[in-house]
Amino acid sequence: MSPGNKCPVDRACLLVVTGFALCSVVLSLTVPVFEAPDEPSHVAVARYIFTNRALPVQGPASPVGQEAGQPPLYYVLGALLFALAPEPRLAPVWNANYNPHVSFDRAGPGADNRNLFAHPNEGFPYRGDVLGIHLMRLLSVGLGVTTVIATYLLASEAFRDLPGAAFLAAWLVAFNPQFVFMSGVFNNDAGIAAASALILWLAVRRLGRPRSGVESALLGLFVGVGLLMKLSGVALLGLVGATLVLEAGLYRDFRRVFIQAAIVFGLAALVAGWWFVRNLALYGDPLGWNALLGASASLLRAQPLGVVEAAQTLWDARGSFWGLFGWSNILLPDWFYVLTDLMTVVGLIGLGGVGWTAWKRRDAVTLARLGLMVGWFVVVAAALIRWVQLNAAADQGRLLFPAVAAVGAGIGAGLAWLADRLLKGRGAGAWPTGLAASGFAVNLAIAWAVILPAYRPTFGGAVPVGEFRPVRFGDGIELLAAQVSPGAVRAGDPVEIDLWWRAVKPVAGDWSVSLTVFDTEFNVVAGVNSWPQGGRAPTSVWPAGAVVHDRYRLLVSRTGPEPEAGTVWVALYDARDPGGSRLNVYAGDGRYLGSTVQVGRVRLKPADGGEAGPSPSQSVDYRFGAGVRLAGYDAMVTGGELKLDLYWRAEAPIRRAYNVFFHVVDGQGRIVAQDDGPPAGGRYPTDLWEPGDRLRDRHRVDLSRLPPGEYWVRVGLYSLEDGQRLPAVGPDGTRQPEDAVQVYQFRVP
Repeated sequence: MSPGNKCPVDRACLLVVTGFALCSVVLSLTVPVFEAPDEPSHVAVARYIFTNRALPVQGPASPVGQEAGQPPLYYVLGALLFALAPEPRLAPVWNANYNPHVSFDRAGPGADNRNLFAHPNEGFPYRGDVLGIHLMRLLSVGLGVTTVIATYLLASEAFRDLPGAAFLAAWLVAFNPQFVFMSGVFNNDAGIAAASALILWLAVRRLGRPRSGVESALLGLFVGVGLLMKLSGVALLGLVGATLVLEAGLYRDFRRVFIQAAIVFGLAALVAGWWFVRNLALYGDPLGWNALLGASASLLRAQPLGVVEAAQTLWDARGSFWGLFGWSNILLPDWFYVLTDLMTVVGLIGLGGVGWTAWKRRDAVTLARLGLMVGWFVVVAAALIRWVQLNAAADQGRLLFPAVAAVGAGIGAGLAWLADRLLKGRGAGAWPTGLAASGFAVNLAIAWAVILPAYRPTFGGAVPVGEFRPVRFGDGIELLAAQVSPGAVRAGDPVEIDLWWRAVKPVAGDWSVSLTVFDTEFNVVAGVNSWPQGGRAPTSVWPAGAVVHDRYRLLVSRTGPEPEAGTVWVALYDARDPGGSRLNVYAGDGRYLGSTVQVGRVRLKPADGGEAGPSPSQSVDYRFGAGVRLAGYDAMVTGGELKLDLYWRAEAPIRRAYNVFFHVVDGQGRIVAQDDGPPAGGRYPTDLWEPGDRLRDRHRVDLSRLPPGEYWVRVGLYSLEDGQRLPAVGPDGTRQPEDAVQVYQFRVP
């Protein structure tokens, strides 16, 4: 690197480190407690160490979960930070705030129920355990900074003649959104990533020239630290062993390398050996592997995957190395992963160019360094593939972070190699600063637009005025308004329901919303159960008096062959109660309404839209008012019963509810039998009809008590509000007497 571009690159690297630290701190402060992979168990281990001044023991009765068998250094450091939180401690019972509707499906921005917990007591200023956990998260921030710096040093050492390689390596790690996220939460991934990056840097340095005993001692110390950070740190022994073998091959000084190896492994054993002895005594094996498998039993596969299948599973989840947030259930938009795939492919092509150049120059040191970094990634990936074979939840790119420095250095060197040949030094002073700023901006945008909205409730806003009359659930929650749209749906269509809630007073507990769309037979055609606002606004966090706008989008599963009215009902219930206890619902005047309330209606249209519809055997043409047409009928008298089906068609919107009058009259015009009621028995009230709707309206009348003679059927429509009949007009435009249409004549023998 020439003096002309070294200074701006180094300044940009400072910007990278600073930008990374700021982004991680932002996430550490704003991501709710425990909304990160395994954070509850990691925190539980640190709290246990702080409280008991002892290490937990892995087993079925372990109070801290599956992480009890992990090496302790990360947790001991966390416990020291946790101790800085002043009394009194809140000691929240997190299981009581568990979201029973949480979804672990991996979905993009806007998906519901990403949060695993409710967070009623986490507002700033933090107190007690919440403060302690946020302090512990700062440990991950510091370790993340260490990883970024170590990556820069690694690439500077390995690719010292390649302009921009060190900057790009640090940039790729620092502004990898997944690495930023994991560096803002309490998880020992941060610890093993930092230790591995430092060890890889020292290992690459050793291949440049023989190192002193002091540097070997430092390497041994870091290896011991890595072994105490996470169980996967055991692989670091292989990395260091391979380094020493390569060093011996490069410099042919086997005696010196043997002495250096003794220093490295001896100091590592001195630092971490006691941990493996403890495991041997407690669990019967130095790693405590069987105890760890037992603690992870709920995640283990009934039948392990084959190697190829596990590798394919990990490959399919490769985007999670760059961005998979929350409990591994919040994705970025698809285009982001397309870009990371493209960047990776381009970087690997460039890295191949680096290797080819070193091969042509017979540069054994560079080739050995490349081999060490690539080999380290392969070892980490192979170990993860083995874990994916056993564990159904292991397909997470963050578990490759022990090799994150190698990935950053390798892809960064490849991009730098290509840029050096394409740009030939043009813009060398400007692009590092621009990239640093863009990486910072992108990560803040992801935090603001993707991660935080998955957890952040919203309060306030105007309440619409409509037909819905407010009701009260229990003694503390009001439903102020409700809207259902669109007005008509068919199978596969979405129906959106908006609810406006208000807490009269602080709500104790987290009540779930049960929202159901029924057809007229009370079959469920759509429904959802969720905490309000897709899990983001559990009732325990509602401020008294604040309006909570709660929107749902449901897909209608099926509709019948004819149009009908769907009704939308809402209830509040305790999903964690095996009996699903519900809150009572009361009208504004205090009347008890039950445990559920109807909030709207929706037209359920036939799958074919009703265009074909049923066809009558007898066609007629009578119109009622401006919007209803009687198009025909089917009639039969059998077994002392009249069966007559009317075929209605809507030709204009109808905004009132009408009943059908169905009168059987004798020769003197007297009504001798009737079957009045809403069309189709109320399945599809007229105030829901829209132009094009077709409806078959079945009527059945008992004739067994009628004397022999001639009878006529007269029909029409009348208002439920005032009893007034709709004007009836015949085919020739003549208004029918009494606004009744005579449709059928029959004889009773």
